[in-house]
Amino acid sequence: MKMLKLGLAAAALALVAGAPAHGEPAPRPVAIAAQDADAIAGVLQGWLADVAAWGQKYDAVTTSRAETLGRMMTEPVELIDKVDAGDLAGAKAWAATWAAEMRRRLAAEIKAYSALPTEMPAFPAGLPMTQEHRGRIEMMSQAPDRIGALLISTGQSAETYIQLVEAAAGGDAADIERLGLGSYTLIAAHLEAEIVMMEALRDESGPIRDFRTAMIESNRAMVVWMLHEQAIGYGRDADPAAAASAIRSHAAEARAAAIRMEQGVDDLERRAMSDVEFQDTDLARLFKTLFASMRESASVEKRMAGELDLLAAAIKTDDTAAADEAGLRIEALANLRIELDSERRRIMAENGG
Repeated sequence: MKMLKLGLAAAALALVAGAPAHGEPAPRPVAIAAQDADAIAGVLQGWLADVAAWGQKYDAVTTSRAETLGRMMTEPVELIDKVDAGDLAGAKAWAATWAAEMRRRLAAEIKAYSALPTEMPAFPAGLPMTQEHRGRIEMMSQAPDRIGALLISTGQSAETYIQLVEAAAGGDAADIERLGLGSYTLIAAHLEAEIVMMEALRDESGPIRDFRTAMIESNRAMVVWMLHEQAIGYGRDADPAAAASAIRSHAAEARAAAIRMEQGVDDLERRAMSDVEFQDTDLARLFKTLFASMRESASVEKRMAGELDLLAAAIKTDDTAAADEAGLRIEALANLRIELDSERRRIMAENGG
């Protein structure tokens, strides 16, 4: 069946972001006649749905962690309002309640992660598997460890930030300033952790590698921005021209990767759909939906690169308002990126045949 549908269309585009698991997949007791294209497509579709549904559990944990970090960066405004109003008793009470809630959330996320099944649904026995297919599946199986590392890294950064909030409740101006600057450290730490995870999951070639490359380069550009803003806040030497140049360089790499991603998806679809017998199967229709979604993601990455260029220009000219506006648009695109990924996983999980 044409290289098992070109590596299950690159393992259904590497399940978009890499589904989690551990170790070598154990054989599943499924045997199918190699010539039965419909049966093969149905079993493959079922396997992809099983893996996607399983991966959604990990998505829920990482989504929760992102929401926790988002709350941590925005909610302390209430603390600052109380301090500014001279209500130090209220500020300390708020900080104590808030810190307890954030620590509870962080611990609950680790607990939820620890309870997840670590073995990816096994690839159906009786179907051919090339070394390339095996490599892609093994790559996806590394995701739980990467996600665990991300949770640990961001948890450590979050605890440091919580302590800054607790200290700021005392009303000391220096502690409040450290809190503001600490938000940049928290964001940068999260971005760096994501980079490490995505680099470990990059395939050797193909549109998914290009997708991850685009996201990695966007993250690197944002880290440059965070560190630049932090340097300014601490009164250290800051070089707007150098920061702008670095951001533009990362944006150019992200844009180039997104363009390659589009071309790769087009090529993968063209080859996958060249099999006339396959074209009218449910699996083929699922692949077409995923291909269209991935093109939309490529468009998001190109738009992200454009916003990073605008951010670089604003930094170079010290236009704080323009930089903040670009940052808000970048945040919206990052949220759209997550929504598209979640929708692809939902579609795969619900189309098991």
